[in-house]
Amino acid sequence: MRYLMELSVSDLFTRTVNAFPTTQRRQHITDTVSVQDIELAPAESALIAKAKVRGTEGDEYDCVIEFQEVEYSPSENENSTTFPVNGKEYTIVPINRHNARAKVGCNCLDFSFRFSYHDNTHKALHGDKPYLYTRVPGSNRPPANPTQSPGMCKHVISLADELADAGIIQ
Repeated sequence: MRYLMELSVSDLFTRTVNAFPTTQRRQHITDTVSVQDIELAPAESALIAKAKVRGTEGDEYDCVIEFQEVEYSPSENENSTTFPVNGKEYTIVPINRHNARAKVGCNCLDFSFRFSYHDNTHKALHGDKPYLYTRVPGSNRPPANPTQSPGMCKHVISLADELADAGIIQ
């Protein structure tokens, strides 16, 4: 089945929480990861935020959030935020985490096995179409994502939190 939906960062977070309501990990341990080297890349009506995120075990992961429908150069009476890229200053209306469509990605195993395929079916994946994770035949492990929900790993959640702290999203 192919979905024609596109989701916001808020939608992805809510679906992550709802898909795994009893977890003590992911959204509950975002303080154990460290967002480093955030790079912002302005594009026409979009903003791509990439970062290296150091995980709980010290491994680094490449994370990305691509926001669509970004409003550059707002009028003087509009709420705005600025950020520098390669010596040039950009001004945008802060991105509404509830309304702006977003695409996310991370190269960690949690994101790859649980969310990337389902994010892709909802047009919320930044990157190439992944394969659908299937369990090894005879495995007694539960399905990776039994509700087939799109979502985010703790690294992408932390990147979104950092962007909110910087005033890029609200």
